[in-house]
Amino acid sequence: MTSMMKAVVVEANGGPENLLLKDWPLPQAKENEVVIKNHISAVNFMDIYQREGTAPTSLPYIVGNESVGKVYQVGKGVTKYKEGDRVISVGSGSHCEYTLASQATNLVIKIPDGISDELAVTVGVAGITAWMLIRIAQVQKGDHVLVHAAAGGTGIILVQLLKYIGANVIGVVSTEEKAEILHEHGIDHVVVVKTKDDYKKVLDKVNDITHNRGCEVVLDSVGKDSWETSMAAVRNFGTFVIYGYSSGLPPSVNFVELCQKNIKYVAPSAYVLFQDQEEERRELWLDEFFTIIGKGHIRPHIHKKYTLEDVAQAHIDLASRKTSGKLLIQL
Repeated sequence: MTSMMKAVVVEANGGPENLLLKDWPLPQAKENEVVIKNHISAVNFMDIYQREGTAPTSLPYIVGNESVGKVYQVGKGVTKYKEGDRVISVGSGSHCEYTLASQATNLVIKIPDGISDELAVTVGVAGITAWMLIRIAQVQKGDHVLVHAAAGGTGIILVQLLKYIGANVIGVVSTEEKAEILHEHGIDHVVVVKTKDDYKKVLDKVNDITHNRGCEVVLDSVGKDSWETSMAAVRNFGTFVIYGYSSGLPPSVNFVELCQKNIKYVAPSAYVLFQDQEEERRELWLDEFFTIIGKGHIRPHIHKKYTLEDVAQAHIDLASRKTSGKLLIQL
């Protein structure tokens, strides 16, 4: 067995040019660890935040936070997995041939039978995040829900899950092409926003559809550019969920403004769901999510497949906010 593998590594924070394809030591499973042979890896905004240093990570590190593959090697004390298990691995460095993961982190998820590798990685972390957001926001049938970046990797799954529940969904996208994709996935309303000034159109649409009452739930992954619109769009006693900041960090929360409308403001992270104390909640939500997927209620949308040599271009494409659906790295 070779002692080296191919991996995309960051040695210093910066732009896409800092993504280096290198020969890297192949990991060996120690106690409570598994090595996963990756088949497909996904590109997410967290990868960009870490590369830039917005989400600090110890240097050097292997890029990527999500992959699908098979358990290749099992260390002493591992009881949850065996060699050959098909799994989703989260947060362990995924743009490489083999990923080292710890059983203790709960971030290795078995893939149920009947769900392909490509479907699992396309709806994996994005889908689990989307279902978590819906459960946290307590979306009900008939609710009006505003979804920013609705054609993105998480957004397009959010739209489908919300329609499965029976919500009225208003999506915000940056191009007419993305709007068409969302219509194909059953969305109720779409607003195209090409500049920050266009966000006024979003609020006008929300007020028109809800008769000036606003949305029960707003789901925002854009941050700085959309925050003011999101705050204005949420109704009294509504829920404002911010789970990303692709345009920059949102402003500090004005608690007086929240009180004026009795808004619940939430900033969740999927990683909290995988902490030990959340086992009961995690198992319930994962079971609910995979049941929905297994019944064929979610259609994955893949923007493009890249190679390890093309990871820098994948980062450029994702940061442009001109992509729709999931960006994948074929290994």
